[in-house]
Amino acid sequence: ILKQKNKEWKEIVNRMFKQENKGLPTKKQKEVLDFYEEFISKEERSPTYSEASKVLNESQSVVFTHVKRLSEKGLIKMSNKKNGTQVELVADEDRDLPGGEEL
Repeated sequence: ILKQKNKEWKEIVNRMFKQENKGLPTKKQKEVLDFYEEFISKEERSPTYSEASKVLNESQSVVFTHVKRLSEKGLIKMSNKKNGTQVELVADEDRDLPGGEEL
């Protein structure tokens, strides 16, 4: 019984933590988001994962994971195009941040 209750409490705490931090990026995710914002504003297109990985000094899979998490948090949108995955920025007013916090 105690093991079951302990497991249930862990699940509740994890769910609460995920909900509270849903829209807040980690430090590294913020770095990735800033890179994408700057790149898109200059180049008028989304960078490839290869381009992003070189600038951010991370593997392509790590960049993809950060981009995916940012998308899950509602900070960017990912769409699959025939020429690769495109990343679109989400307008500040459309971002779902708890308590109206700004990045």
